[in-house]
Amino acid sequence: MSGHIVLDLNDKLGIIAVLLGGKEVFVGFDDEFLQSYTKAAHVLRLRSAITNRPLDRRHSKRKPKVPQAFSQAMIHMDAEFGKQKRIVWIFKDSSLSVKIKKTIDGLEELGRTLGYPRCCVEAYDDDHTRNTELVYEYIVTKLKARDDEEAIRILQGDPEIRLPLLNRVPESAKKFPFISHIACDGCLSDEKSESSTLNQRFRDIAVAANIEEKILASVKEV
Repeated sequence: MSGHIVLDLNDKLGIIAVLLGGKEVFVGFDDEFLQSYTKAAHVLRLRSAITNRPLDRRHSKRKPKVPQAFSQAMIHMDAEFGKQKRIVWIFKDSSLSVKIKKTIDGLEELGRTLGYPRCCVEAYDDDHTRNTELVYEYIVTKLKARDDEEAIRILQGDPEIRLPLLNRVPESAKKFPFISHIACDGCLSDEKSESSTLNQRFRDIAVAANIEEKILASVKEV
């Protein structure tokens, strides 16, 4: 890949994985690097498409224990934010365009389209559900919302809300430094999990691309 293309190490790994057949689809989420993503795809003779962020299929496993109107307000705000963000899809097989279109429309789960284990996709969705509950609790207890309507008004004012970081984020990065998703608790405790298998696959690709040591060094800073 050209040295003039500035990309994050894990982004480089994901794109190379598509090239070598280790991954069907890569998505570049950092809209500051849209040109770098598309240039990399062009250099490697891969297909690329720039779109809005996909619609969010949230709370598919369980509904948050908050008023429905509050939950819908959060989803609407995130959807509006997503419309302002552009992402780049990179893929090799033209037939994947159909799956990508369904994902953009919210008919397919983004994580599954990107090849993440179902257990981790479901855990990530549950994280969103729990986050909705924590935001509501914070607005009611810390910001003193008197009723549901006031809670929604406060939410829409985009207040600063401090929530704890998921423990799995640093743990996943350290245990599986070569994957691009957050591993679920089950994968973190199982040496033969899908996340472990994916980590080894992408590690082999990182070795072939001569970026293994750089990725491992970056994880030490997490």
